[in-house]
Amino acid sequence: MNPISRAHTWRASPIVPDLLLGTALIGLDVFMRLGPHAWHFTPLAASALFAAAMFRIRILSLAVPLIAMALSDSVMGFYDWRVMAVVYAASVAPAAMAIGVGRLRSPLVLLSLAGASSIVFFLAT
Repeated sequence: MNPISRAHTWRASPIVPDLLLGTALIGLDVFMRLGPHAWHFTPLAASALFAAAMFRIRILSLAVPLIAMALSDSVMGFYDWRVMAVVYAASVAPAAMAIGVGRLRSPLVLLSLAGASSIVFFLAT
């Protein structure tokens, strides 16, 4: 196989753009959680919703908030595992709800998912 066809095969894989976008979203989330920010105001839910709306392989969007939380918590420090389990589950909720809704990308659906995920996170934590 010549190098040109190998590069074409690599770019044709549907997981590569998802991994690149996911890495960027995780980096943004970690940076925003570790840097100075308003109390409990980070783009974690927004990036999870965005990942679920944009990824071709939508199940990967569940990994974005989980990896971002784990990486930033490894720097900030972990806490009680029961509380962490609830916080991590509530952080995955936006992506899970977006996957459950399907491929609907209307602004009204995304806005209602954003509001619902914030309410779910508040009630759960």
